[in-house]
Amino acid sequence: MRRFKVVNQIKAKVNRIYGRPVKSCTNILALTARDLVVVVGGPTWNVGLGRRESIIASRALAEMPSHQH
Repeated sequence: MRRFKVVNQIKAKVNRIYGRPVKSCTNILALTARDLVVVVGGPTWNVGLGRRESIIASRALAEMPSHQH
């Protein structure tokens, strides 16, 4: 994810709608991936919610594998 800021913006809007933190960044990414597949003509599926792995998206805190050439 090159734009963690976008995930945090989406999460903030969802939380404002509900008036409390309701979905983790991981949930937002899972829902976004599903919706993108649908937009490009792919199938849809139910996304189980309730992930609590992260409360903010942070590239600095992400454990990303290093790119090897």
